Amino acid sequence: MLSTDAQVWATVIAYVGLVIGCAGIIVPVIPGSILNLFVLIGWGVAVNSTMGWSGAAGGILLTIIGIAASWVLTGNRLKKLEVPNRVIAIAALSAVVGMFALPGPGLVIGFVVGLFIAEWVRHSTAREALATTKGTLVAVGIGLGIELLCAGAAFIALTMGVFLHFTTV
Repeated sequence: MLSTDAQVWATVIAYVGLVIGCAGIIVPVIPGSILNLFVLIGWGVAVNSTMGWSGAAGGILLTIIGIAASWVLTGNRLKKLEVPNRVIAIAALSAVVGMFALPGPGLVIGFVVGLFIAEWVRHSTAREALATTKGTLVAVGIGLGIELLCAGAAFIALTMGVFLHFTTV
């Protein structure tokens, strides 16, 4: 078992990792939820106590729920809109180009522009392209929102685990 000082440092690193993971959910350059899973598992291993693992396990469960809900809800909405995977792939590629062309907001701008152009080519009218672009952005937004909400709940679960672990050490 690590010393108390080492456990405190592991806890600080875990919180920093979760913050970076939450940022990765919003700006999908870093696989945010996957990072959060590794952070929570790492913290559980580092403190290696029943109370610590209870908080880590709660956070892990909430993160997995967030990932699953995001995928299912976003996927279902995109199926209803009949948006093919190639359109999303084009939008993602455009987001990467936008990120380098215009650092900061370019990621979002590139995604939206690429999505709209791909939909315009697919539908041949700007009106239909705009409608499916809006629907796709809503679907992606709902998925990201749920994933971020679950990541916030995982953050709280970790905090509860930290409190329980350090009050029983």
